[in-house]
Amino acid sequence: MIFTHLLLGRLFSIPYGMVLLGKWYWATLLILSVDMIEISVVFYILDRTKDRWRLKARIKVLFRRFRYGWESVSKRRNIFRKQRQWHSRILRQAQKWGDLGVLVITTLPFFGGGIWSGVLLARLLPISTRRRLFLLMAGSLSGCIFVSLGTHGFVKLLKSLTSTLLL
Repeated sequence: MIFTHLLLGRLFSIPYGMVLLGKWYWATLLILSVDMIEISVVFYILDRTKDRWRLKARIKVLFRRFRYGWESVSKRRNIFRKQRQWHSRILRQAQKWGDLGVLVITTLPFFGGGIWSGVLLARLLPISTRRRLFLLMAGSLSGCIFVSLGTHGFVKLLKSLTSTLLL
């Protein structure tokens, strides 16, 4: 069940855990504990690569200076600006949502949401480490409960439909 969660996410691991463990709350607790371990691992990975990001930022600054020089010499001035504007729109939207954005991204059980995306968004925004951890844990808890209760309700609905059709 843990490997299912790491490979496919909570959308598949919680129903699988409900089948194995029998109750929705046991599956939720197990997946929630795996999410907490995953948060700490992702933070560790990002902290270890922080020095590489500084080097990468310096390279980007040098490349940006080269682009400005090239744009001033050549006739093509808008080639690189369109890309910068697109990235700044995404960053502005994430900053506008702020804490709620981290919580919502972490809660989403679909691909593109989840712990990894929530941690990356929390690292982009100027949020304290305690607040990051709280938002990520709250998002993980709400996402796990959302998926487990949704699956539990769907199973109950199927059972009631099959019992009424068989009578």
